[in-house]
Amino acid sequence: MKKTLMMAAVLVLAGCGPKKAEAPAADTAAIAVNVDPALLRREFSRVRLVAIFRNGLGVSDDEQGARIFLATGLKSAWSHVWPTFRNYS
Repeated sequence: MKKTLMMAAVLVLAGCGPKKAEAPAADTAAIAVNVDPALLRREFSRVRLVAIFRNGLGVSDDEQGARIFLATGLKSAWSHVWPTFRNYS
């Protein structure tokens, strides 16, 4: 099984990506930053917490403590899943 990490998914999940962005059909994994894992589990078969962001500078900001997940095993086509992630709020 091909496991490709999609940086485009990170940008779109964070609301920073291009409006028409879509992941390549062959990619089945994503790195998700500060996304509700329940949402990820609806669309991926495996969701694992891989890190918690800490800036190490004692600076409090919106990203401090953000959870970073590796989601693999996309359950359906990106064309179906993508709109869910673009508007997950």
